[in-house]
Amino acid sequence: MELNYIKGSREEFFNFVDSIGLYGKVGIVSHIDLDGLASAVFLEEILKEKGIKIDYIDFTDIRKDMVKEISVKLKEKGITKVFFCDLGIDSIDFEGFKELREEMDVFLIDHHPMNEEVKNWNNIIKRIAIFNTIATGAMLMGGAYGATANETNPVPPPAPGIHQTVNQGYHTLKHLDHGFKFPKKDFDWYKKLLDTNFRKLYPGIENDKLAYDFMVDRLANNAVEYGGSLKKGTFNMKIDAYNNYATLASHIDSLNIEGEFKTTLKEYYATRIIKKGDTVDDTGKEKERLSMIPSDSVIVSVYEGDKLGDIVTKVYPNYRNIKPMQQKKVLDYITEINPLVRAGSLVLNDSGIANLVGDGHVSTQIVINKENKKVGYRYFIDVGTKIAIPTQTELKKLLK
Repeated sequence: MELNYIKGSREEFFNFVDSIGLYGKVGIVSHIDLDGLASAVFLEEILKEKGIKIDYIDFTDIRKDMVKEISVKLKEKGITKVFFCDLGIDSIDFEGFKELREEMDVFLIDHHPMNEEVKNWNNIIKRIAIFNTIATGAMLMGGAYGATANETNPVPPPAPGIHQTVNQGYHTLKHLDHGFKFPKKDFDWYKKLLDTNFRKLYPGIENDKLAYDFMVDRLANNAVEYGGSLKKGTFNMKIDAYNNYATLASHIDSLNIEGEFKTTLKEYYATRIIKKGDTVDDTGKEKERLSMIPSDSVIVSVYEGDKLGDIVTKVYPNYRNIKPMQQKKVLDYITEINPLVRAGSLVLNDSGIANLVGDGHVSTQIVINKENKKVGYRYFIDVGTKIAIPTQTELKKLLK
């Protein structure tokens, strides 16, 4: 189905492209959002198919006097023909647009409302609807990327699409269908680009600032590492990590536990899953684990110099008087309900005592006799976090 243009036509576009001579220098200036990025990609592909080299490409925010500012760079690069995509320059910077048309050949592809002053101007394509800049670019290419754009089904943009949110307002992010190639820029540029698009697609996603920043930083670092390429697999892996985190964070918010402890748990999962890239094999089991935290647990902050056994003793004074096997049962239970508590075996020396060296964490150790051998166990947690200690009543029930 042919696109219905408010202004301009496919033929007018290709007449402009065909007018680019052997010595013409071509520039593309596009909006630094979803529409603009996709438009520039489609346009670049069209020109490449025509054997036309792109001498300058830039992405920018929409702002007053933007054409006047950008024209300085275009002139410095010796650009003779320039395409503007998704920037509404006929309305936002009409004077700058008018002046630039007098100095070089300009073609505008856009879906913003048209300024009546330009209704009789040439070299302008206008359509008004969401993603129409993208759909226009796709139709001009004759259905690039294996899809054909039409009025009801424009080619989807090569970036995450709107998706239903999960409970508590956490978004479920969508996969890329294919990779993306950005201009070669620095970390801050990629971070701004990604941040702009995620905020536009998923309003409020930045509310969980720590997790959001971790995700955007990792993606920006990947773009730097691969010279502007954001590969499908790399992107989708990071999105899966964020979605796993969002599922757990939503569940944590639903628990009847202290608010600050919820924050501690979410910080732990954001760091582990998104920043460090550790996988959570089964979010369902992890949710079951979190649901085991008794609502009346005592939430304890962990400080330098603390010992885990002493922390337990503050809640359950009889802890030091019970047998090592029972102490192990208590600590195993605390480990089971606290993701931040870690446990492991100890390698004992000839005297049956393990030499432990602290490294930003507090710990306790238990040595028990098992089959006439001394077996050691170690439990530890990082300083500066919080853990849930079941009440004395709860622990007494555990030991019955």
